[in-house]
Amino acid sequence: MDKVDATCSRRLAAILFADVVGFSRRMSEDETSTHELLSAQRRNIVDPEVISHGGHVIKSTGDGFLAEFSSVTAAVNCAIELQKQFAPAVAGSDGLQWRIGVNFGEVIIENDDMFGDCINIAARLEGLAEPGGICISEKVFREVRATVSVTFESIGARKLKNIIEPIHVYRSSFELSQKDEPPALTRSLAGPRLLTRPAVVVLPFANLTASGRNPHLAQGLTEELIYDLSMSPEFFVIDRLSSFAIPSELSGLREVSAQLGVRYIVSGSLEQTSDRIKVMAELIDCATGLQLWSGRFDRESPYLIETRDEIAKAIAATLMTSSGQIAKAELRRQQSVPPAEFTVYDHYLQARDAFHRSLQPPWEDGRKWSKLAIQRFNKTISLSDPPYWPAVAALAWQYAIEFDFEYAEDDREAGRLAFELASQAVRNAPDLHLGQWALGWAYLIIRHDHERAEYHYNRARELNVGDGRLVAEMAQLFIYTGRYEQAIMNLKQAIRLNPYHEQWYNDFLGWAYEENGQPEKAIGVLSRIPELEAEWSYMVLARSYLQTGEHKKALRTLGIIDDLAMRKAGRVFDMEMWREWVSRKEPYRDAARVERIIGLASQLLTLAGREP
Repeated sequence: MDKVDATCSRRLAAILFADVVGFSRRMSEDETSTHELLSAQRRNIVDPEVISHGGHVIKSTGDGFLAEFSSVTAAVNCAIELQKQFAPAVAGSDGLQWRIGVNFGEVIIENDDMFGDCINIAARLEGLAEPGGICISEKVFREVRATVSVTFESIGARKLKNIIEPIHVYRSSFELSQKDEPPALTRSLAGPRLLTRPAVVVLPFANLTASGRNPHLAQGLTEELIYDLSMSPEFFVIDRLSSFAIPSELSGLREVSAQLGVRYIVSGSLEQTSDRIKVMAELIDCATGLQLWSGRFDRESPYLIETRDEIAKAIAATLMTSSGQIAKAELRRQQSVPPAEFTVYDHYLQARDAFHRSLQPPWEDGRKWSKLAIQRFNKTISLSDPPYWPAVAALAWQYAIEFDFEYAEDDREAGRLAFELASQAVRNAPDLHLGQWALGWAYLIIRHDHERAEYHYNRARELNVGDGRLVAEMAQLFIYTGRYEQAIMNLKQAIRLNPYHEQWYNDFLGWAYEENGQPEKAIGVLSRIPELEAEWSYMVLARSYLQTGEHKKALRTLGIIDDLAMRKAGRVFDMEMWREWVSRKEPYRDAARVERIIGLASQLLTLAGREP
């Protein structure tokens, strides 16, 4: 053993790095009182809190300190308590403000000192935090996201000084706490009601690979599935440590349910052959022991880790969305519960069910379901104070549907309400992917602001990578900004994530093909759909026929557009109607693309012998 090995050791540790904001300036202005304040905070706040959370201070940096913890959760909870105690001093006097960074990884111990990238990253994270705030790495976020009292939001991957790989950073909600007061929402005189969301545990997937090879694949699949499912605000997911720590003697469903307090169990197996990964997964109701859903996934495996993660996201998308298997199971459960005993979450699920029905043909029924969904979301919001923010975000989306599907009597008012409600949801729950998503849509369609729309869409993707509807919805942003191949890729990915997708996925895919100069492929997708979404999607089909020289089919499609226009506006389709539609609902970044679709509509009317 060489000298370095003899004097050094390595271990995993959670590292907390803290620093006073503007310390040098404060010292230059009043050295004595600044030093006294720092000493008092170290003595009365820092040292007691670090010790009470099982940590110890490794070193002082003059204007800050470095502390080590054996538990990631303990380190983050200590950071939260420190900032809570620092805050009154700042608010009540000329106190000191701190930034804190927390990271987790391997550290090197030598001569009672500590070194390594883990510490360097914690120090860089501290520098990214706002005054009074905390920044944590993705490693830390994965461990604490479901167990700590403070919300953390992603600020994306950041290149940190002297760190080779970018680090995905999450920021605490401390610096986001100064929110504008939202406009008043209706409240029930009955007061707040219990919000009882279902709890789910993912049991470790069995490794069925011959000779037990590559056990990390099954373990990784379990961990990725827990992570993806836990992104949903609509149910609780038991954390990874508890899932992997379930005693083997708890073999019965009722025992596991009682031990962990869960309603549903997800379990399965993974088998790797020479060129494939095969996964079986199932969802079980603990109360009845019934298998509510099972799925098999068979993928080529040239890239094992990527394939495993893709399967995890596909399972999560099938289970976790508000139209997924867990939501469907909850709706079935409600049939045995009197409406008088519904919780806030029960009312929310009822509203979401109406929301999804509003997206399906026949569209006259869709209109009725949309109105019912609005009533039910408002009812849900009225039952708690503060409101259940997922319901506010979902109501924003319902008004977006009213706008998009022309269900609303007043399009402008529906658009205004969608933007206002989405803004409220994001202000008050910035980590809610549905709110970020709705605000992205509103910036794109209502405000025609492509940059802000893309920012909020990307925030939504970071917060919930498994939502196939979001992946599909983003395609329209890519179409309006000229990224047609990206739109097609998104839609294919969304269809793969959610094989039981709504029809509009295909409408969008046909649209993306037509915009990408592939009218034959657009026809191949759209001509197979019995009833397209609205006039705009029939126009995509008609102009595809026009470009392929299939004029009779183009005219036949124009006849369908005329019938729809007569029902809605009392006249056949004309250019005035189309120009007005495009100006309100087609926010292309490139004006030439607008002229293109207007020119094709004009050609279609000329072909029909009508004045364009």
